[in-house]
Amino acid sequence: MDPDTRKRANEILTRLCVGRSICGVHFYADQPILVLASYDGSSAADFDGPAEAYLMLEAGWQVPDDLSVALAVPDLSLPTRPLEDLVAVACGLRRHPIVSALLGETVPHLGLRFADGSVFVANGWDATYEVGSIGAGEWSVYALAGGAITWASDHPALK
Repeated sequence: MDPDTRKRANEILTRLCVGRSICGVHFYADQPILVLASYDGSSAADFDGPAEAYLMLEAGWQVPDDLSVALAVPDLSLPTRPLEDLVAVACGLRRHPIVSALLGETVPHLGLRFADGSVFVANGWDATYEVGSIGAGEWSVYALAGGAITWASDHPALK
């Protein structure tokens, strides 16, 4: 993973996630989408974009005990778990703000840490397919086939 691309993607992930909480689960066909928004009355301006961000989970995810260990392990893909488990985890994490968001060092799994100490990791690797994306307005990060990542932003802060 290119270090500059990873750095820029982490900057966007911070803007998209930190301060928001899981506030819903939507579905696009069979793909779950976590809706991230603020419960504390923050406005869209506080997030430098739309009030909601959308995390599309097209592959596995986990709730590890230690985020730094989970993101450092070079395991390629995470296990696929039942959708009902994801909904239960999302319900348990609602109203807990995200305090950090970052990509793994060698595999671009997305790690989220919540204010209550809980962690969530979304799969960032598949040999063939895009495995996930997160976006809001002009900010987006994509986990591409083969462990590549890309980001998109028209925001002047990243030019």
